[in-house]
Amino acid sequence: MLQFSVFSKNAEPKTTQTPLLKNSVYELKNVKSLAIIGMLLAVAAVLGAFANFSLALFGNTAKISLKFLPITLGAYLFGPVPGALIGALSDVLSFFLVPQGGAYNPGFTLNGLLVGAISGFVLYRRKPTIIRVFVCFLLTTLLVEIPLSALWLTIMYDLPFWATVTGRCITRGILLPCEVAVTFALFKSLGIGLQQLINKKAP
Repeated sequence: MLQFSVFSKNAEPKTTQTPLLKNSVYELKNVKSLAIIGMLLAVAAVLGAFANFSLALFGNTAKISLKFLPITLGAYLFGPVPGALIGALSDVLSFFLVPQGGAYNPGFTLNGLLVGAISGFVLYRRKPTIIRVFVCFLLTTLLVEIPLSALWLTIMYDLPFWATVTGRCITRGILLPCEVAVTFALFKSLGIGLQQLINKKAP
């Protein structure tokens, strides 16, 4: 299968076996790619700062936010490296845009980095089927959103760890199918136009 750069056929040497990670790094050398990555980063930061709220039932342990959409879209379009950058930097920018109590916790920045990277490895240059999108969110939930988020919340608010894990399991069980459906609908709505924009074929 031929590998193509995102916006220009001549932007990188033609090769048939360029590793996924190398392709993802190369996206950062494309001016048009950087422009879209910057736009997605800005959207993620704004959504993280203003479009989120806590679930009263679980106190500070559960928040709903739409920030996952630009992070997942960036990871799908440009791979794990830009996806990780969008996830990590948007967390930092969101905090300084609207500090939401307490000191800055770099653990949540690590969460954003890992979510973007995992999403990129699962979705980059692959057809975004409902199963693939589900696997992407399932992995980020099991590896990041439940264990690591529970750890950071336990440290920040002196909460019992396993009770926090239980609360995270319940909320993620509710939110995961909703996030999968919204993300898949976004990918489907972009359709052929998205594939033409990024100028590459999904296997």
